[in-house]
Amino acid sequence: MQIVFLLLGLLAIFHGISTLEQKRRQRKKLTSITTGIVVDNVYKNPYHHDEPSYYRVVEFFTNSPERLVRIECLDFGRNQPHKLEQKVKVCYSPYNPENAELVHNYWWFPGVFVICVGCGFVIFTLFAPIW
Repeated sequence: MQIVFLLLGLLAIFHGISTLEQKRRQRKKLTSITTGIVVDNVYKNPYHHDEPSYYRVVEFFTNSPERLVRIECLDFGRNQPHKLEQKVKVCYSPYNPENAELVHNYWWFPGVFVICVGCGFVIFTLFAPIW
């Protein structure tokens, strides 16, 4: 049984590290940062769960060539409408501005969380009494 927990822990650590690396690469491709404005809130249920979520509808201008882009952004764990005309930072690719995301400080959270869970399994396996 301990080998199962050890393997699960190592797998979780590997998955967490790969998630962090994937997010880092994705953010590296989005090289331009600008300020956008929340123009609307859309309430929808994209994954057919019991609780729909609010999406921010954000408009921003690209730097060159200048054009208006509109995107919908789901906030992690957010289930309340956002303030209209709120200014937000947007990170986008100059080659494909529709592939944009809001600049958050918690982009690393899912990867670190999975790594911590994996470390917990490994520590439990190494220091728990043999069953």
